[in-house]
Amino acid sequence: MAKQRPSKTSKSSRRKRSHHTPNSKPSPTLSPSALLAQASTLLQTGQPDLALAPARQALAILSEEHSTATNGSLQPTHNSAEDTRTPATALPALSLLATIYLELGNASEATSLFQRAASIDPDGLVPEEEGGGAEKFLWLAQLCEEGGEESVGWFERGVEVLRRELGELEERLERLGKVATGNNGAMEGRVLVELRALAEEKRRKIGEVLCGVVEVYMTDLSWDPNAEAICETNISAALLTSPSDPAVLQTLASIRLSQSRLTDAQSALRRSLALWQLDTNDGEDGAYGAKTNGNKASLPTIVSTNGHKAPQSNDLSDLDANTPDFPTRISLARLLMEAEMEEEALGIAERLILEDDQSVEAWYLGGWCLNLLALRPRESKGTEVGDEEAEVQKKSCLIGSREWLRESLKLCELQEYEDDRLRDHAVELVRDLGATLGEDDRGEDDGEEAGDDDEWEGVASSEDDHEDMDADMDGDGRINLDEDHEMAGG
Repeated sequence: MAKQRPSKTSKSSRRKRSHHTPNSKPSPTLSPSALLAQASTLLQTGQPDLALAPARQALAILSEEHSTATNGSLQPTHNSAEDTRTPATALPALSLLATIYLELGNASEATSLFQRAASIDPDGLVPEEEGGGAEKFLWLAQLCEEGGEESVGWFERGVEVLRRELGELEERLERLGKVATGNNGAMEGRVLVELRALAEEKRRKIGEVLCGVVEVYMTDLSWDPNAEAICETNISAALLTSPSDPAVLQTLASIRLSQSRLTDAQSALRRSLALWQLDTNDGEDGAYGAKTNGNKASLPTIVSTNGHKAPQSNDLSDLDANTPDFPTRISLARLLMEAEMEEEALGIAERLILEDDQSVEAWYLGGWCLNLLALRPRESKGTEVGDEEAEVQKKSCLIGSREWLRESLKLCELQEYEDDRLRDHAVELVRDLGATLGEDDRGEDDGEEAGDDDEWEGVASSEDDHEDMDADMDGDGRINLDEDHEMAGG
């Protein structure tokens, strides 16, 4: 996938992050490079609000120095978002400042800054270490309001730069390889290793940008009669360029799901999991054979008898170096659910909660997985389980589902979470679970709790809202995770 668009977050967290203090004002005697270093450190340590002032001052100084050199007088321009006189030397400041605004939730200001950078370096010829390269184009592809063809245009500009940079790296590697061979390998060492790592990173980025194009054609441009062919062309190129990137295989699975090729989608997802999990479920380990990096995420672990919570261990030492980032694994869990691979999805959700137990989506997806598992026939070691055992497993899943979903709803309220569709679905599931399970061991009745309009203000409860939700469900109680999956001609 391409660079991630800023995720939905809570209103309260944005207010907290955008709070400025008098101590955030930098010293006026620092040079632009020192100011940028200060801002970068603050950003990396989770203080984007404090990083804003030094980054803005660095950009102001660079712009004023440029104005002085060209016009012979100071012409402050740093307050103008439309400033086209910003020098190329200001590219690092523009990029850093845009990133800070993204962290603060101000996508509009970030977009303006990236556009200024694109006007200064329209072909990405300025080296990446000097603030140039493809990054600004990739961000603009994600941030542009129009989306669709405009996003594709930015992606294509970005991938053109990345391919050129990859070609240059491969030429350098070839030259150094010949020198190393002629000197009995004397040049083989850190330089070659670093160049190979850079080349591999470029290949990964190219693959994920091509997947970004695919995603646009599966959503905004799904009406295009050539959408499916364009998706096939881009995913083939991505697989050739970066065949060992889990995100590329996830995109392949998404395409196959849109084409109703379930078996192919499941195969792609298993290949994706195998690239970073030490062991994966091969479908022969029984009903609850979800594994996380080789460890069984079995039902007794995920749905315990002392509160039905996710495991509390914080040991993340078994994470592979190639483990995808958090948002990519959230998307992976959704795809696994859509591909009827709930055990694997549940293992992913469990791991995500160990990493961040404040994630609304991870709790929600885990709860939904358990709900889906309760709906399907249970099997164990290739044989159907008895009716009594099946009922015990089903009830355990339902109880666990209710607890996970309740946790998700609690976090929704605490964080003022903005995804109403997710919250409404979680509330509906909890309400249905209350009707099935009745009063739980805490003496609460979910039918009344979830139906309290005062507690869950804005929850879809009208007949029309339920009809809308029902329209997204198929015959076995599943809900289509991505209403934009169907492509024209798919």
